[in-house]
Amino acid sequence: MSLAANETELSSRRPLVITFTSQEKVEVVSSDNHRFYVTMQEAAQSCAAGTNQSLWVDQFKEFLADLNKWCGNHDVVNCYVAWGEGHLKVFITVPGDEYRFDLDNDLTDLEIRLSQVYPDHRATVLQLPADPSTDLASFFSPEKAIQTYGKPLSAPVQG
Repeated sequence: MSLAANETELSSRRPLVITFTSQEKVEVVSSDNHRFYVTMQEAAQSCAAGTNQSLWVDQFKEFLADLNKWCGNHDVVNCYVAWGEGHLKVFITVPGDEYRFDLDNDLTDLEIRLSQVYPDHRATVLQLPADPSTDLASFFSPEKAIQTYGKPLSAPVQG
């Protein structure tokens, strides 16, 4: 088939229709020819998010403010937001050196609410003890994370 015939065939095809509700899989090919599959719903959401970046940024700011407010109403020392494994990770540090089982339900409720209110900002909420022996860098890069609540980390003392 000649190039001209191929172009004619492509131009006569109907556009692909992607819906926000379909769970049917579509193939996505990146500019470096990596192929992956997502649902039509995920593809449609990505397109919508990409066309309105300023809305995404505004919602992200609201997301951060929402976390700050939540932390202020709970027994929290610090809160950090980091990017990891394709979604946001929220690290909430709590007083002491133990895992706070009494916060489990509140943290689960927070994660569910964040996913409902901010569907374009997928996040996992994790709890860490604020004990000085807890090495935050083993969980995320504090230098690259956004601290939404608490006192900023102090700079290392130069000797």
